Amino acid sequence: MISLAIAIGLIAAWINVKKRNEDFSVVIDILLYCIPLGIVFSRGVYVILHWTQFSGSLLSIVMINNGGLSIYGAFMGFLAGAAIYFYHTGKSFWYWMDILLPGM
Repeated sequence: MISLAIAIGLIAAWINVKKRNEDFSVVIDILLYCIPLGIVFSRGVYVILHWTQFSGSLLSIVMINNGGLSIYGAFMGFLAGAAIYFYHTGKSFWYWMDILLPGM
């Protein structure tokens, strides 16, 4: 399901990028930052919100295959990854958020 959501978001981003005559490779570059950070933040927020479930076994925090991701954390990870990318490349954060956020 996560892969399907990413694919649908990519299609929406591709449409917006083409409307503004921008380079789609920027979106792919952003995803290289945002997908890993989104997963880490998503798991982190889930663990914080369900701490009583994880306090007994700290190893279970990294066992992502047992479920437990938070959409709020994924969104924060996306924003953090995008901010890091745009800081390093010098591109306008707000301009590209205007293009990318409809795909979220």
